[in-house]
Amino acid sequence: MLDEANYEELNEYYKGDITKMNKSTLEYCIRYHKYADVYYDSGKPGAATDKRRIGIVALGTSRAGNACIRVFQVKGDSAHDFEGNPWRLMLLKNIKQFKIVDTENMWKHAPAGFNPEDDKGMINIIRITKEW
Repeated sequence: MLDEANYEELNEYYKGDITKMNKSTLEYCIRYHKYADVYYDSGKPGAATDKRRIGIVALGTSRAGNACIRVFQVKGDSAHDFEGNPWRLMLLKNIKQFKIVDTENMWKHAPAGFNPEDDKGMINIIRITKEW
């Protein structure tokens, strides 16, 4: 895990242009409630494959054993109604592009249905946000 100094250094260094998706940048988004734009392609026929804006609340391992993130979607393409149910479990291998939108802009509260103690879609949680 990153300590407080590393997060501040990351924030200062990238100045809102964090385009590398790795454990450090994902943990940064989770801890500081940052939005990210991603291009997600599950490879499934009929699935939506365009840019999406997401808030990342957890990083872990899916029940199938894949590295994943739990997100809520606020904008973009989706095969399912994200306004009625914004929650998605995204596999990291299907994220083709990643960029933190703005290091100054952050979400305040996760939508209804968020449980900061557990995620039923994950067998292992590496990091999960704690609401303010």
